[in-house]
Amino acid sequence: MTTTDPTLWVHYQLPTTVPASVPEAALAAAQDPHEDPRFTGLAKAQPTGMLVLRAPYETTDENGRRAYHTSPIVLVVGEHQLVTLSARPLPAAQALEQAAATAESPLDLAFTLCWRVFQQYTADTAAIEAVTRQMAKRVRDAAHNELLYEIMAYEQSLVYFTAALTHSKALVAALQDRFPEHATLHRAAVECGQALTVAESTEEILDQYNTAISSVVANNLNLIMKMLTSVSILLAIPPIFSGIWGQNTWLPWAKPTYGFWVVLALSLGTALVVGWWLHRKDYF
Repeated sequence: MTTTDPTLWVHYQLPTTVPASVPEAALAAAQDPHEDPRFTGLAKAQPTGMLVLRAPYETTDENGRRAYHTSPIVLVVGEHQLVTLSARPLPAAQALEQAAATAESPLDLAFTLCWRVFQQYTADTAAIEAVTRQMAKRVRDAAHNELLYEIMAYEQSLVYFTAALTHSKALVAALQDRFPEHATLHRAAVECGQALTVAESTEEILDQYNTAISSVVANNLNLIMKMLTSVSILLAIPPIFSGIWGQNTWLPWAKPTYGFWVVLALSLGTALVVGWWLHRKDYF
């Protein structure tokens, strides 16, 4: 349990035991990894109720690559206190502790937490976007599947982000209808929209990279196979000549001492001519 100001904000990181005063619905929502952003209560006349957000966090996929996921955060807004529950550490916890010292009410602090959560989405999405820009330099030489696996990990992360931000955008819009004059809620709405825009655009870019890399990998493998085929053709020419002059029949230059060198010169000369022709045809 983390307590910043017992009169205003108390945070419980599960599986910490929570007091009986915390609603069972809030505890169940915090433990449900698939809980969608939503709220109950929180009317202007009575600004109490429950608010559920999904916050991003960094993790690793099954292949050990960096990825991102989201987990629920439950905010129980009371008349004099804000209680938060989550299975993971809160994003920007230090900034929230500072905000708790100056917040005017539990509802104001709850909207500040929303704003900070959306800022974390923007920061994590910007990190993915920076990696995406670096991928552009690696697409040209892609010949293996490693880059594809990395893109798949980030695409999966952005799917989680866009799903959570889409629901959050609708949630914030509904809250703005009830609290239109609240400045912090307005900042949270702007931050949510920016994070969603960046996440969607980055996801589209990664999808384009995925298609481009698949084409580049296939093309590079074709070039490798073309070169190996050309080398195989060149290496097959000397055995043809040696096989013909190794037969137990009459052949020119079979008995003179210089016959070996003639056959060797013919095989190498033919290989050079074929190699020059293949080079003109851009086979290697």
